[in-house]
Amino acid sequence: MVIGLIAALGTVFAFGLKGGGRGVALASAQSLLANLVNTVRLKAVTTGHETRLLLNTDPVSDPHFARFLRYLVWQERVADEWRTLGEVWLPEGVGLLPRDPRTPANLVASDAVWKRADGTALRSTALQAAGDLRLAVNSNILESWASLSFTAAGTTFSNGDLVLATLEPLPPGSYASGESPFRFTNPENVRGLSLSRYGLASLVSGRMGF
Repeated sequence: MVIGLIAALGTVFAFGLKGGGRGVALASAQSLLANLVNTVRLKAVTTGHETRLLLNTDPVSDPHFARFLRYLVWQERVADEWRTLGEVWLPEGVGLLPRDPRTPANLVASDAVWKRADGTALRSTALQAAGDLRLAVNSNILESWASLSFTAAGTTFSNGDLVLATLEPLPPGSYASGESPFRFTNPENVRGLSLSRYGLASLVSGRMGF
């Protein structure tokens, strides 16, 4: 029931906030992401199976490039097989910063200061550092996915931040092949989560909170 509710909320947020402000969409995305992370972790604890959250990081997988940094899938590992349990779209105009915002090129506005409170790069450090996976998820096309995994005890080896920020589409023809079709524009308009190694998430509002 909880997973079904999150899926329904994801659909509502994705299609019901097109006329709303960016601030509303960003706050809704933060709430959606927090509920999703908690649900994926709880699934691991209650079933005794490893779970993971996948973020689409593929900017060039036509016709699915709209999934880029906005499409999330959660899975459960059963007998060495990953089974997809559900999917969520972040609200239009909001995306999840990858672990390395420098890739692909053109992803963040070059004249903006994308820094955390300690001066390091503002990025989603909770996404695993081992590199993106190449998977066909709810599609017959192989795409790149970043991941966040939880053990059967609900812990994670990739504790850190998940950073949401507002983004806007770039005009067709203004970006080269392999570059981002969207751009994060305002480092001051960010929200997200901070994950402990126990998998517990706390809300963070604003760049200096990370």
